[in-house]
Amino acid sequence: MERGTLHGTVAGIRVSFLEYRYPLLQPLVPWATYGFSLASLEDLACMKLSAIAQRGAKKDFIDLHALVTSFSSLTRL
Repeated sequence: MERGTLHGTVAGIRVSFLEYRYPLLQPLVPWATYGFSLASLEDLACMKLSAIAQRGAKKDFIDLHALVTSFSSLTRL
């Protein structure tokens, strides 16, 4: 396992938690139900673009599509 990476399964779904070494565009979004914070949708979209540039896996394009459709316009992204 790489340093700064945690892989696991939540409710039967594979998840990965990765260290992000760049400044965030937006403040973290608290997820009180589970007691931790997540990156904003804008930051997640940037992370997906970075992943596509590095490896271009099909799942990254699917994730980016879901993120882009959640924005009111591409300009905001």
